[in-house]
Formats: sequence, C-alpha cells, structure tokens
Amino acid sequence: MNNSASLLSLLQKEVMDLNERSLQIPYVSDLQKKNIPIESSVGHLRSLAIIYGTLENQLSKLDEPEINSMLRDYQPKLPIILSNLEALNAHAVKDIIPCINHALHVADKILLYTVKSPYKLLGFLYVLNGSISSELTFNQQLSAKLETLVKEGNNHEFVFNQKYKPLWDESDAEMLQNLPSEEIVAAANELSELLISIYESLYPIDEKLLGNHITALNPEAGNFPIPTNPMEIEAAIEAGMICWNEFSFYEKRYGERGKRFTISDSVWLVTLHELPFELALNQVLWLAKYLANRGMPVITMEYHLKYLYQELAKRIPENEPNYKTLLDVSEQLKKQRTDKISDSVFEKSNALFHDCYKQFNAEDAMLQNTGLLIASSIADSKNGMNESMVNFKTWLTDPELFSSNWIQAIEKTYSVVEN
Repeated sequence: MNNSASLLSLLQKEVMDLNERSLQIPYVSDLQKKNIPIESSVGHLRSLAIIYGTLENQLSKLDEPEINSMLRDYQPKLPIILSNLEALNAHAVKDIIPCINHALHVADKILLYTVKSPYKLLGFLYVLNGSISSELTFNQQLSAKLETLVKEGNNHEFVFNQKYKPLWDESDAEMLQNLPSEEIVAAANELSELLISIYESLYPIDEKLLGNHITALNPEAGNFPIPTNPMEIEAAIEAGMICWNEFSFYEKRYGERGKRFTISDSVWLVTLHELPFELALNQVLWLAKYLANRGMPVITMEYHLKYLYQELAKRIPENEPNYKTLLDVSEQLKKQRTDKISDSVFEKSNALFHDCYKQFNAEDAMLQNTGLLIASSIADSKNGMNESMVNFKTWLTDPELFSSNWIQAIEKTYSVVEN
C-alpha cells in the first residue's frame, strides 16, 4: 500500500467501521430511547478534551515538515470542547473514572508515538475527527440531547454538530503519496479500538465508579491525587488565580493552557499539607525546579503556596494548623532566595525596573512584578538553577515579543541586581 487513494479510502473505511460498531454500544444505541445521564455526556466530552488536548499540543511541537504540511489548515478542537463543558456547567458533574482512565491511556500512547512514531499521530487525528463528525447520526442525536441541557436562552454549538473540512482529500495526493501509509492506518485502527472502550465505559454507569479527577480541571494534567473536600478545591482554584494575576507574564507567555496548569498544580499542592514538612518541601522543590527551568522563577511557587495557605485557612479555619505546612514551605523558599540576594534588593526590584523602563522610554505593556521576577531568577541561578535565569531572561529579551527599549530596560535591571 503506497498510494494516496488507498490511504484515504482505508482511513475513511476506519471511520465508517467505528460508526457501525458504535451503534451497537448502549451509550450510542440508547441515546434516542433513554434519558442518558449527564455524567455520560460530560464523560464523553472530557475524554475528548484529554485526547485532543494531548494530541494537539504534541502536534504543535513536532519538527516534522511533512506532518506540519498535512496540518496547515487544521483548526484545534480543544477550545470548542472546553466551551461545551462550560456551557453544561460540567464542574458540578462527577467523572466516570474508568472512562477517564481509558482516555489517559490514549494520551500515553500519543506521548509515546510523538517520540517513536510521529506519523501515527496523523492516523489518530483522522479517526478522532471522524468520531465527532456531524455526518454521523448518533452525533446529531447527541448534540440535540446536549442542547436541551444548556441553560434556556443560551445558544450553544457543540463539537458534535459542526461540519469540519476533511483533513485531506484527493487534492493532497502528492503529499499523501510519500507518507508511511501502513503505519498511519494501523494507528487509525488502534484508536478506533480505544474509542470503543471509552464508549463502552460511558453507559450504563456504576455509581461506585464515579469520582472527581484532576482532568476535569485540566485535561492535560495527567493522573495524580486531588483533595476530596470541595472547599479545598475551591480554595486551590482561587489561590491559583490570585497567583496568576500577581504575575501577569503568565498570561502573555503561557495563555489559557498555562492557566489550566496553574489550577491543576494548585489543587495538587493542597494534598501536600498531609505530609511531614521535609517530604512536602522535597515535593515542592522538585516542582519548583522543574518550572523554574522552564522560565517560571521560584518566587512564583513561594507566593502560590502563601496564597494557598491563606485561602484554605479562610474557608476551613478549623483546619488552619494542618495547612500551616504549606506556609512553612513557602517561608523556606523565601529563605533560600534571600540567602543569595538580600530582602532589601527584592523590595526595591520592581521600582528599579520601573525606573529603567522610563529611562529607556519603553512603551510595551507593563508586566506586573517584572523586577521581582528578575531578582528571583538571579537568586535561582545562585541556588544552582541556572536555566531559570537563562530561560526567563531569554523570553524577556525576545525581539519578536518586546521592543528594543524594553529589552534595554531588562538588561539594565539584570545588570544592577546582579552587581
């Protein structure tokens, strides 16, 4: 098999076969006959969010010209799915844990194939797009069912009720001709089997298998424990957003995806209050170093833990002594940075950058706490996290993002703080 017509026809057949098999599964076959529970519909959307979130992120980072050319007109689906979940007020709906586990298994496959067999991702994407096509009768029925659940007066378009341009057609014959067809079709078949497992887990529901999973907050978060107390989750979300707003570079650099990770990290951080101080500190240091090496100075984690402690103590004051571990870890992070750079320098750092900003007549939008972050990245470097300063400074001085005047202000601030 080495021609484009064969590849297209085999992929189309895979989608048709998936549709036929799906019609025999209770979740699909009972859509018209029975009142399918909201947990099933939300579970379907959440599983798609996990898979699309992982797949679209990995495809966006691939350095494979042939694959990139095949995706030139592709429109991401994750934003639509997340909008659908919001319209359904899904945060109040419990997860079907086996369904989430199946979706996470697909996400693991995507991560594996990104490294070992990236062309397989094309097979995954073709079938995944086919599975949500409005041309499939059961997707039309599902959309109609979901629309009845949206608050009256709100018009909402669901991901299952939209016509998508085919990923490829006969006009792409030349590009398709050179692709590893057998590998792509095998991956398409594999994803079909995995999607069937997801559909089978959606209905009927075993009440004992309902729960709360971190992927409801961030579909790309993976699999780790979260608190069972909803007030702790609320506190974590609030603390994450306070920290997000405290450091406005987050929004500019990481966007909505970064916001979702801020929330899921915050929820995980709550669970550390149950650990002894040293163990909690080690866990935080691991995450703080990981993030610092990707351009988030450690002071962001320090502040995040402080806000988390405050929000938890405010909502559940009777547990305040238990949450103090989080504040103690925050204080330890502060000590580590002020051992390298005096607290007085940190206190003056924002004013210093503002002066440099004015000195060089920068007109870029001011990013809150830039001076503080610069000082923290230098302290991180002195604490052995060299990539923190390199990564953060490289971003702050990227001429595609910032003006030359801004870059001069950044360079001057770094020079003054370092000396």
